[in-house]
Amino acid sequence: MTGVVGAALALACSGAAQGKGDGAGEDPAFSDVTLQAGITHVHHKPDLDPKVGNIMNWLASVGAAVAAADYDGDGDIDLYVTDSRTGYPNYLYRNDGGFHFTELARQAGVARVNDSHGTSMDAVFGDVDNDGDLDLLITANNGSARLLRNDGGNRNHMLRVKTVGTTSNRDGIGTRVRVTMENGKTQWALVRTGSSYLSQSELALGARGPPVQSSLQ
Repeated sequence: MTGVVGAALALACSGAAQGKGDGAGEDPAFSDVTLQAGITHVHHKPDLDPKVGNIMNWLASVGAAVAAADYDGDGDIDLYVTDSRTGYPNYLYRNDGGFHFTELARQAGVARVNDSHGTSMDAVFGDVDNDGDLDLLITANNGSARLLRNDGGNRNHMLRVKTVGTTSNRDGIGTRVRVTMENGKTQWALVRTGSSYLSQSELALGARGPPVQSSLQ
């Protein structure tokens, strides 16, 4: 299945474009830079009982998740990509900037999670322990969820954002958050209803320097 690779590519382009404007009034255009960006993940569908053959296509798509967030707080959007087959690793792509990613899942301890206790169904980022970096929650097909604490991502600054509507849209869905950092780089993020299967990663912006200006649209 190649759908996960395509999703990762689209998110990678969005993250790498931070600080270059929002493209308002321009026609969208994409170039396939998957391989040159260092994204090599290929999703493997789960091994399922033949008795569920009538819904096999749907079940096989469950677990193809991409979580996009700045896990190391350097101001670039990183990618965590799941696999759905027992024995196959998940991938963590650190964004090095310039449309280039380095795969670090094994070094970070988030690769080997698809085993006899369940295979990945969903993945989301959130700062569950309020220590200034984004932790990783992975839900499983036919297994228990796993919460992986991030112990090294809070060396830089991070801005956590929670939007609240005044008269309607109580969660501020559709709000665009724009932040200018001390080094002049501008980042933006959109408040959405979901980022992966039945879930939503936390809206957080990281940077090597403190933010100096912010706005909501």
